[in-house]
Amino acid sequence: MRLHNFFIDQKLGEVGLVPRSLSEVGETVVIKDSALVGQWRNVLRLQIGARVVLLDNSGFEFVSMITDFQNGEATVQILEKIENQNIPENEIYLFPSLIKKDNLEWVIEKGTELGVSFFQPIITERSEKKSFNLARAKKIIKEASEQSGRGIMPGIGELQKMEDAFSNYEMTWIAFHPDGEEFHKELFDHVKRVGILIGPEGGFSDPELEFFRKSKIKIFSMGKQTLRAETASIIAAAMFLF
Repeated sequence: MRLHNFFIDQKLGEVGLVPRSLSEVGETVVIKDSALVGQWRNVLRLQIGARVVLLDNSGFEFVSMITDFQNGEATVQILEKIENQNIPENEIYLFPSLIKKDNLEWVIEKGTELGVSFFQPIITERSEKKSFNLARAKKIIKEASEQSGRGIMPGIGELQKMEDAFSNYEMTWIAFHPDGEEFHKELFDHVKRVGILIGPEGGFSDPELEFFRKSKIKIFSMGKQTLRAETASIIAAAMFLF
């Protein structure tokens, strides 16, 4: 049976020699996250002796056994330390324009599952809204990372204007727009970090497209069909990650 994955704030990477069987004495760790412990006890109904996979965002999985519950805390024994294999070869930085809340959250959730390394929401001329709930986005990323078996959660930046975001990151940039040239992935086979700009409903404005051209940002098309902004975001990420 597949064990449940849980990201925790505590660092486990410093744990010493990790035993490989129950017959050996392993390191013990006290989990002080009361919300997580409550989920284990009251939602998942985990009992003493149950096994879970703990992740500390180091790229390793720590297979652990619950040995005690007390005062809103849990004590676990680490049984095994395994290097997580779910790490994308390419770093995809996704820059989606602000769109409706539920649609943007869907992009963040599915992008996390696909393997996006970083999300940077941006404000463009045709953005439908001007605010963004960063705390909720981080919660979505955490849950999607646990569900999809990631060993390292993607990062996410504070909301920025598109021009500011462009000046704050160094990477190979591309933008997607219906009037762009035909996309060929092989052009980027040797590029390890790509920043992908996705416009809102209605696409990028003419001044924004001119900004891309002046900034030497390649503009590509996904085809003749008209895609929703959230669909374009996920397709763009998938084209690089698969």
